[in-house]
Amino acid sequence: YFTGQMRPNLGAAVDFDISSTGTIFILYSDGVMTSYFGGEAQSFAFSGFPQGQELSGTTVQGLYLNDSPITPGFYIVSQATRTIYETTLAGTFVNSYRVFDEDMLALLSDVVADPGQDMIYAASGNGIVALSRQD
Repeated sequence: YFTGQMRPNLGAAVDFDISSTGTIFILYSDGVMTSYFGGEAQSFAFSGFPQGQELSGTTVQGLYLNDSPITPGFYIVSQATRTIYETTLAGTFVNSYRVFDEDMLALLSDVVADPGQDMIYAASGNGIVALSRQD
């Protein structure tokens, strides 16, 4: 897929996803994400995060791309902050999700979302935590 001199360094990549249109999104452990279409780098940057919640510089573990017509966007997990971040497909901050008992997300590693049900499911250790997007 990647050819020539402009190959990305995937050494710090932690997850990736491919949209229904063929765009590849690569998430790096430091909270930075890059995107590619047809092997060519595309412009992408996260924006609009509240002060202190910026992804850049935050250790992250997983990514879920929801490119369905119902609330399309990204869900990104950070075990270090025990937080799930939601953004638009353009990378603009939408929301962050945490739980009162932070131990429930102590081993947070991955996330999926069911926009039709307004639910987010997070893998943490041997358990699955269900979060309502409405709460």
